[in-house]
Amino acid sequence: MLNDESNDEDDLVHHKKYLYAKGNSLIAKFKIVQMRLNKYCLKHFCDVYGGHLWSHYSSEGMNKLNVAFNDIYRKLFKIKRGTSMSCIYVHDNIDGLKALLKEGLLSLPTAII
Repeated sequence: MLNDESNDEDDLVHHKKYLYAKGNSLIAKFKIVQMRLNKYCLKHFCDVYGGHLWSHYSSEGMNKLNVAFNDIYRKLFKIKRGTSMSCIYVHDNIDGLKALLKEGLLSLPTAII
């Protein structure tokens, strides 16, 4: 998503809304299924497609997107607020938002000079 300031803030806001919409849809449809299926759905339906291309954004915008991802995860797996999400991600063997963005960045092909 392009804007006049040549930054990625509008795209971050768009992805935050997208995460909440997809996440709430998953919660409504799959709230009684097994944890393994919920992890699969979260990974494949609440993605941040193109997020690895973001380069000009504020830390506030990225924090809001991270909070959205964590909120969806908490709701889907019924985790209390205040619980460390880093520990939960390690325990559940799933990548958090920042890890997903780094994974996408590392998957980009490198140019041969």
